[in-house]
Amino acid sequence: MTTLDLQVSSGGDDGHWWVALNSSGNEVDLGYFNSAPMYAYFRFTGVTIPKGSTISAATLQLYAINWGSVPANAKVRIFAWAIDDAPVCDATHLPQDMTTTSAYEDWTPTWNYLEFNSLTDISSVIEEIVNRTGWSSGNAINIFVFPNSATDYIVSDSYDHVPANAAKLHITYTPASGGAKAAPKIPLLGVGLVALEKWLRDRKNLLKRLTT
Repeated sequence: MTTLDLQVSSGGDDGHWWVALNSSGNEVDLGYFNSAPMYAYFRFTGVTIPKGSTISAATLQLYAINWGSVPANAKVRIFAWAIDDAPVCDATHLPQDMTTTSAYEDWTPTWNYLEFNSLTDISSVIEEIVNRTGWSSGNAINIFVFPNSATDYIVSDSYDHVPANAAKLHITYTPASGGAKAAPKIPLLGVGLVALEKWLRDRKNLLKRLTT
């Protein structure tokens, strides 16, 4: 198995929509606040996983910097943008309007302040992306975190605020098997030389008989 560790590496690659799109702020909000849902996204570039790989583990990790009243009430559902090479979210690509993967995972937050928190395993979500017909190693994946019966919110750090605290994605995978390659054919030089020597001896013996 192979391990790949990724981190959001640009200010435009994380953010959320709450009333309006926020892709350059000091935080990324998840859940539900003031009677409105929050739709968060985290885009990871350079995902060097070969097409068709089996994903055995995948975890999104967020750095906690704030929360509402009860973090456990900020229940969310985690998808990915169902696209071969995910672009950034912008005014024409709002996360809540994009097609999501069929695979998803629900998560009830346990939110430890000022440290990275691992969300639930999303290996099925990542595997759906890398099994797409148009997937190529090195493409980008955009993870969506949407409210799921949420009545509260949590707040993670953003790349624009502290780059080292930007979201991380940890993936363990096994590349798809391409089948065993046939061993190259090597000329049987030794066998050929033995046959040649036998032929020469036979010719020599035949000539000897003919001349006696």
